[in-house]
Amino acid sequence: MANYRTGTEVLRDILVAHALPYTVRDILAMPLRQALALPGVGRKVLARARQEAEPVIVTRHHALVDYLLETGLVPDPCQVIEHATEADVAGRHVYGVLPLRLAARAALVTEVPLDIPRELRGQELTLKQVRQYAGEPRTYFVDEEV
Repeated sequence: MANYRTGTEVLRDILVAHALPYTVRDILAMPLRQALALPGVGRKVLARARQEAEPVIVTRHHALVDYLLETGLVPDPCQVIEHATEADVAGRHVYGVLPLRLAARAALVTEVPLDIPRELRGQELTLKQVRQYAGEPRTYFVDEEV
């Protein structure tokens, strides 16, 4: 059987081998061009490490948190933050909707698009309503030009 190493493990080895003053989370929070300029860091290992990034839910909607847990999109327990900062999302896989400046610091951002009728917009939804209006989750990698 092959010895499978995760992207995170490979990045840790690169950090040690090149004595780079970063953590894996630091690298995942960097603009892509900056991360790829580091010695030994390639697109494939970055993509694998992004998939393995620590999850965090960013939303103020309790029913959406319940939905994410119920569907198994996130592990239980998973940290939930109502109002995120750059430090909260840097190098993590965020489930929720973020401003682009924060999304660019996340490893990945997954949203569950909700096709909510106009009359329900701005209201707190129930779990039943989230199930009814939820679309397929979509995952994005947002990069910032440097």
